[in-house]
Order: sequence, then structure tokens, then C-alpha cells
Amino acid sequence: MDKELFNAVLAMDAYNRGHAPSIRFTDPTGSVGQSIGNAVIVSQSDVAEGGVSVRSSFYALAYDTNKDGLGDIISYRGTDDPIGDSWHDGDVWNGWRIGTGSLEAIQGQLAIEFYRFVAGDRNYTQAGIDITGHSLGGGLMVIGVILFNYKSRSIKNLTCFP
Repeated sequence: MDKELFNAVLAMDAYNRGHAPSIRFTDPTGSVGQSIGNAVIVSQSDVAEGGVSVRSSFYALAYDTNKDGLGDIISYRGTDDPIGDSWHDGDVWNGWRIGTGSLEAIQGQLAIEFYRFVAGDRNYTQAGIDITGHSLGGGLMVIGVILFNYKSRSIKNLTCFP
């Protein structure tokens, strides 16, 4: 399987883990240590009920494909709960507003924080972390591409040149 297809599989895997999974593979807190293909999950965003990630409908995973224990692929979950319990806890308010230029959409901030957490002590721009995502997760990926100075990445109908 080529890298682009595998990243697409990982982008979809984010929908099936963590809080409110589409398909429940495991206990939401038990994703770390599980694998899909040669990618082992080494970290995930906060899944605690009432935590900011869950309240804002954000979820991300970091995978290790190099067998060095460090995350080298991040997958951001896309839209899975547009409205939530109220407009202020779903993807529209907390994520889609990024597309309008709003810097107040919390999912953008959480995506940056998760990337920095996964990078750890490594230089952000040289950490060698690939980012993938579907739908809103693709938009969160673009934030990482731009902020962390990646070379151009082609995303189907979207090309980013930071």
C-alpha cells in the first residue's frame, strides 16, 4: 500500500477511536498501544469526559511507523458531530469557523497543541511528522502544514504552499 493511501486509512481510523467512535474497536481510553498495519498508536488527544477535547468534539491520534516510539504521523478526526448538544460544542462552532478566518475556533488551537505534544523536544519544522485528516481534519492538517513550515503538500483538490 502506498503512503498516500495508508495516510487516508489513518485519517479514517481517527473516526473509530477515542470519544464517540463511529465503530467501537476498544475502550476509548485504550487506543494507545493498538496498531493498524505497521502504525502503532503512541498517543491520543484527551478523551476524558468533560475535558476540553471532548467538549469541543476534537480528536487526534499519533502513530509510530518507524518503530522508534515517537509519533511520525498525526491523524486529525474530521466532522463527526456538527452541532453537538448545542451549537457551542459541535464541529461547526469549534472547527468550521477556522475556514472563515476565525482564530477563536478551539479545534485549531487543540490541533497545534497536539502537534507540539507529539513533536516533544524535536524541532517542530524538522520533526518529520506527517499530518493527515479527512474533512475538518484535513483543514486542521493544513494549519499544521502552514505553521510548521512543511514543503508543499498536495491534498487532492487542495494544495498548500507555506
